[in-house]
Amino acid sequence: MKIIYNKHAEVKIKEREIDKGIVESTIVSPDRGVIGFHGRTIFEKKINEKHKIRVICEIKGENIKVISCYITKVGRYENRL
Repeated sequence: MKIIYNKHAEVKIKEREIDKGIVESTIVSPDRGVIGFHGRTIFEKKINEKHKIRVICEIKGENIKVISCYITKVGRYENRL
């Protein structure tokens, strides 16, 4: 498995000061994975009692392309998908 970051993801990771290690850990060992818009996979992982990270990806063969990621509150997006 190869993890690739598109330009948007690189910018957002830097702006939001998210460690790439957490992004990759979320992809490899998520708490939850769901299918989002345009067939993209959204991996989620709790990072503390109040927050979780969401990583939006496109999976093609052995490659996982990170489109974006962000930190949000636990409980948010639970009933959307």
